[in-house]
Amino acid sequence: MNQKLGKFLFVMMLSCSLLLLFTTSGFSYKKTEPGQRVYELEKIEINQVETYITNYGQYGQNPVGTAGCLWPKGSANAYIYGAGIWIAGVLGTDSVVVNGYNTVGAGAEFMPGPMEHNQDHLNDPQSHPEDRLYVSTVAEDFAEWPYVDTLGEKIVLGDQDTWCLFNGHEASKQCIPDDVTLPLTVTRHTFAWTQALLENMLFFEYIIENTGTNTIADMYVGLGSDLDIGNADDDLVGLDRSRSLGYTSSMTQEAGWDALPPYYIGFRFLQGPVADDTVRVGQDPANPDTIILPGERIPLTAFKKFTRDVDAGNDHERYLVMAGYDFTVTPPVYNPFGDSLDSDPSDKRMAMSAGPFTLAPGEADTIVMAMMFSNGNTGGLPYLLQQGDAAKQLYDLDWVSPGPPSPPPTITALIPDNQRITICWDNTAEKTADKYYPAMQAAGDPLYKEFDVEGYMVYRKVGKTGEWGQIAEFDKKNGIKLLPDGTENGADEGIPYTYVDSIGVYNGFEYYYGISAFDYNTSGLLGDTVFISLEGGKSEQIVVPRSDFGNVINEATSNVSQSGGATQAVSSNATPKGGILVTGDTYDVEWQTVKEGSGELPVYSFNVYNQSDLTTTLLSDIDAFIETIDLFASATESVTVDTSISGDTTTITTVTKNDSLYAKHWTGDFVSPLFDGIEYSGSIDIYFVDSAHTFICTLTVVTYPDTTDTTTITTTTDTSFVKSVDILLPADSIKVTADSGATYTDNLLIAGIMKRWALRGGVTYEIRWKTINDDTVTATIYDVTNDIQVPFGETWGDNWSFGPISFSNPDVNSEYITSDNLSSRTYFYICGVKYYFNFIGSEAYPMNWETHPVSGDVWTLYCSGEVVPTEGNNFTVNSTPFTFGTVNLDRIKVVPNPYIIRNPWEVSSDYGILRFINLPNECTIRIYTLAGNLIKTIEHKVEATATSAIQGGSEKWDILTVNDQRPASGIYIYHISTPNDGETKTGKFALIR
Repeated sequence: MNQKLGKFLFVMMLSCSLLLLFTTSGFSYKKTEPGQRVYELEKIEINQVETYITNYGQYGQNPVGTAGCLWPKGSANAYIYGAGIWIAGVLGTDSVVVNGYNTVGAGAEFMPGPMEHNQDHLNDPQSHPEDRLYVSTVAEDFAEWPYVDTLGEKIVLGDQDTWCLFNGHEASKQCIPDDVTLPLTVTRHTFAWTQALLENMLFFEYIIENTGTNTIADMYVGLGSDLDIGNADDDLVGLDRSRSLGYTSSMTQEAGWDALPPYYIGFRFLQGPVADDTVRVGQDPANPDTIILPGERIPLTAFKKFTRDVDAGNDHERYLVMAGYDFTVTPPVYNPFGDSLDSDPSDKRMAMSAGPFTLAPGEADTIVMAMMFSNGNTGGLPYLLQQGDAAKQLYDLDWVSPGPPSPPPTITALIPDNQRITICWDNTAEKTADKYYPAMQAAGDPLYKEFDVEGYMVYRKVGKTGEWGQIAEFDKKNGIKLLPDGTENGADEGIPYTYVDSIGVYNGFEYYYGISAFDYNTSGLLGDTVFISLEGGKSEQIVVPRSDFGNVINEATSNVSQSGGATQAVSSNATPKGGILVTGDTYDVEWQTVKEGSGELPVYSFNVYNQSDLTTTLLSDIDAFIETIDLFASATESVTVDTSISGDTTTITTVTKNDSLYAKHWTGDFVSPLFDGIEYSGSIDIYFVDSAHTFICTLTVVTYPDTTDTTTITTTTDTSFVKSVDILLPADSIKVTADSGATYTDNLLIAGIMKRWALRGGVTYEIRWKTINDDTVTATIYDVTNDIQVPFGETWGDNWSFGPISFSNPDVNSEYITSDNLSSRTYFYICGVKYYFNFIGSEAYPMNWETHPVSGDVWTLYCSGEVVPTEGNNFTVNSTPFTFGTVNLDRIKVVPNPYIIRNPWEVSSDYGILRFINLPNECTIRIYTLAGNLIKTIEHKVEATATSAIQGGSEKWDILTVNDQRPASGIYIYHISTPNDGETKTGKFALIR
């Protein structure tokens, strides 16, 4: 960095002084042993911000006293000559500022550690190694990490955190004057992330405590800095007050820098101190633009600049700066934001502050700031402001940042078998919303996904110390093939939630299996349109494959049948894939309301319940994602409406139409994670017309002149209720029954399909009206076909509503119509279709309140098409558990045979293992010497339950006698008998030691 001559000479003198200090005091900026230094200078560079930081309040200056904050990392592009926290306050009659970086001549006024250690540090700078700077990525620091919560858990927020404690009690450390200080103790916590959105930022959290005996009044806290971007003489400062974000910039190309101008370094106040009194913020306190009430957080209240030639050189001047005054004029003038506009490039200092507030003895407050960078390559000032917004969103979300799926999937079962393992996992990761989604929504990003899990990786290792190896990958069948390694090698075949591992699997060995989830989302950088894939952590479990039973096994069974609703679009199966886990219980599969998927396609989903406990969901929101296939078909369409009233039937055929129509096929597969060993899977197929054609609907008005006499029925037909629409599954007709004798005479009309994905198909709806009082009506919408009530929703979906709520808010609907909001309630909406109450000419009007529906009135809508799987469509899954059948002892073996010294199953030579395999579920094993002496009896019993049957037809012997003695080498006889049928088997095996 090209400094002016004065700064250069000062740097050279300071460098020599530091060199002498290193020689005489043991001070070291390089991490060695914790006990070798207290005044510590450490470089952190986990992301693109490469900066030196101390344990006494200062940062941004390197060991030889020159600019030491570089961005991007490794570029040698310097941005900070020195910076640190400034804290101002009034103690008695003294206005005092304690600083972490003195902009006049550098240096700091804080001491490392608590005040009790100050004299020790002055006598011996190597004392109290616990007062060092802790870095979370350094093993010895993390082992002793001091920042913990109330439960003793370590608080580490980022990919790299630092923590230190320093104090301002030592008066001899103060610059001008040198005898007055503030009795403060400060803990500073920094944290940084490596994700694309956050890799150019460093966060600072300060907890400031009054550890003196007197109240400190009229306090201000903030940043004091000398931010030199390259050549210090061409810097400008600026402020975005709405964001509490101040910055230093350089508009000219820096010599030797590859990056283009303009260059920026900025600081954003994310959390200021708590106001004790009303704080009026603004250029004119008499006319403040912001009023902060007691108990609220104070935003930035002053932004000041000064130069190398005119610097704040003592506590009085620095206090005026913190309080928002121009100290260069007499008397000082209150001008808190007058320095926000700068057009004179020079070597600038920048101070930002918030206050006033008060700290009583023992009282503490916390402030948070973020430091960020930009240049012409990243987008200049707009990108800096975008970084500031991202920092605020991160703070608002309690430091939740973009990352891979979390928590990892749960392994629900590892089912051992003969030289194979079945791994089962759940869909928890898919149903866990991305924690960063609210921040991206708040920023208006349209691409960032709320639920972004794309697939799963399956891993295996042999033994506890083995190496993990990937053995399988599964991802959704949606055309996306991107994997976390950046390749486009995804299977794109769907997720089965089970995997059978049978390659290189040997009975008796311990295998560890792990499952991780990976996602598909943007980086989290606002406006980013490039999708990436990140893989989360693994869940893991251990299992040992075992031999088959020596019984005939009556396998578990399961089947499925439809128990509710009218959908014929679902073909489903229930498969007992985890045979020994099947309990024999009965389950309900309940389809849920339709959700909107990508491309305005529907997502059909279901929950699974055990009938013995319908309040507990075994599985929830198992989705069937739909894709579209274009078809061309010749169709004959006929609609018949049955208007049966009190036993009398009038049949109206509204239209019969023969036409060659363009059609579409909605299709999708679904598969559930295993529940009690059962997989529910299948497919959905829905066909519909997609061409525009005329469809005739008939309005039938049926009037009861006398509600007690049902013999007189007047029927009128109006065939003008006709509209040409882009049809999928619209209503065929509306029938209005007015019990009171009043006839609804307004012009009902089908407006058209608003949400195609929400259509339920050929169902009948009843609008059951209800009068709340003289000026308000509402309704209950009932899906008669599926025998379930349709839910209300403020926005269009698989629901109903009246709309709009107002002309100024046309996208939000209501469940009420009142006489004073009639003008805005021009339509009703039911499951994808909009209907006008009164359509005249080319305009939609509200219903006529004189003839509005009342309690007891029922309007009926008949709809065409296939019934889709939505609420009210239920299926029942029945199951039978496996049972043990007849015994077969012919397959029983001893392995290894002969046993020679030891075998690979054994983790230690001190513990032998020999196995009997293919045993029946219950038997007694007796082991004899050739002389006929019984040396061991083993009882083997396995129940027909999941937890017991995992053992299989295998039993191990530790090769110890009943007296815990090791048998000698030789031939031994085993005798196996079953308790009920008297079956026996005798055999021999050899031990060689």
